[in-house]
Amino acid sequence: MSDAPAPRCPVEPWVIAPVALLGLLALGGWVYFQGPTDHWQEVAKARAYLNHGQPDLAFRAVSGIRDEAPGAAEALTLAAHALLMRGNVSPARRALERSLRMKPDQPDAAKILAAIYLASGDGPRGIELLRRAARLDPRDCR
Repeated sequence: MSDAPAPRCPVEPWVIAPVALLGLLALGGWVYFQGPTDHWQEVAKARAYLNHGQPDLAFRAVSGIRDEAPGAAEALTLAAHALLMRGNVSPARRALERSLRMKPDQPDAAKILAAIYLASGDGPRGIELLRRAARLDPRDCR
């Protein structure tokens, strides 16, 4: 019999397992914190809630959006619509103005903001927004 030591693996097994576990945790955390790349699911939920006359749930569905990913401007418009249904005109106006800065080609946002401007006595800005909405959606007779 030979007294030579058995060949050993160059990396100990007790090192491989924790490193692999840390790698999996890091990958899982990265995937989890990436989050969705757009907000269309929240927009669809908010629209459904607004169609059923539930502005609080609609507002809650889009209130967590903080970035400008696709769908964020539409989500702001829906949040403003929910705020208007609750009687909060000033925050709704600010949300609509920001939404139109993010994405100017929203005829519904332009019409709602025009109505707010006209009701507050700012006719020139209201008329300009109504013209923009008519250019964006010429088939809409409203």
